[in-house]
Amino acid sequence: MSQTDEIIVFDAPMVGRIEVSTADVKLGSSIPVPELAAIAPVVVESDAQEAATAEQAAPAVPPQAPDASPKAKVAAKITPWSGSVELGFRQEQGRKDSINIDLRATAERTYGVNTFKANTRILRGEQDNVVNKSRYDGSFRWRRELGERTFAQSLSSYYRDDLKNITDNWEQNIGAGYRLFKSDDHAVNIGGGLTAQYRNEESLDGNFYTLIELFQDYSYQISKRIKFVQDAVAQYSPDGRSRFVTVANQPTPTTEDLPNYKVRFNTALQGQITERIQINLRYEYEFDNAVSTSDAKTDQRITSSIGYGF
Repeated sequence: MSQTDEIIVFDAPMVGRIEVSTADVKLGSSIPVPELAAIAPVVVESDAQEAATAEQAAPAVPPQAPDASPKAKVAAKITPWSGSVELGFRQEQGRKDSINIDLRATAERTYGVNTFKANTRILRGEQDNVVNKSRYDGSFRWRRELGERTFAQSLSSYYRDDLKNITDNWEQNIGAGYRLFKSDDHAVNIGGGLTAQYRNEESLDGNFYTLIELFQDYSYQISKRIKFVQDAVAQYSPDGRSRFVTVANQPTPTTEDLPNYKVRFNTALQGQITERIQINLRYEYEFDNAVSTSDAKTDQRITSSIGYGF
């Protein structure tokens, strides 16, 4: 309670006011007074001990709840760009000489309710100095969440395939989708929309087409290091497609009412070797009935590649 040069005054809960000579008090030890030793030891605490005792006696402050404002929710969904660059190379020598190169790049980012994804691909192959694969394509997809299970989608894509005699193929899709299921490991989406297509082929005039499109995609995180992804697209034009060649500056139809539809199915098994290095095994299938060369309508391949993630 108080202290002078001669005595220290204590207030004991059980015996009341006690005065003790300063000569008989030692820091951290009980009072060596016979009549008080049987009652209770009195300990003089230092300033640090008093602060610790006061802190323990203070009521606990409950942790603050996370900010649930709309701005905080949007900020929590902002992620930097992430993706990978993949390279597959195969060279064979013997009865036949062949070289195959598959180069791919993917980048993806989430910004609030928006998800952006870009893909590009170069496929090149030669056998006995004859080109047997030559395709260049790229796409950019924008998905915007409309609700817990619904989203809108815009997909812009371009490709060129020399073996299919397609010099330019531009497509713009506008559609909407529904999320059938989503968990930490699985996600299943389906949807549909309309696609505007412009296709220009060698020796044939370019034309615009409108196609009905259905799409589906699925992803499964099998383990921490293994992931399976799959997507499928089906396109159909209600109007049959007519091919035209220019003869004496006059367009002349060569094929009437050719059904214009396309089916694409892709799968990939992705393995994470290290934090940055990946290995990928892919199966890709595409059937395009509007391709002018009959033996080039179907295109399928199985490829393996090494990727670097960022």
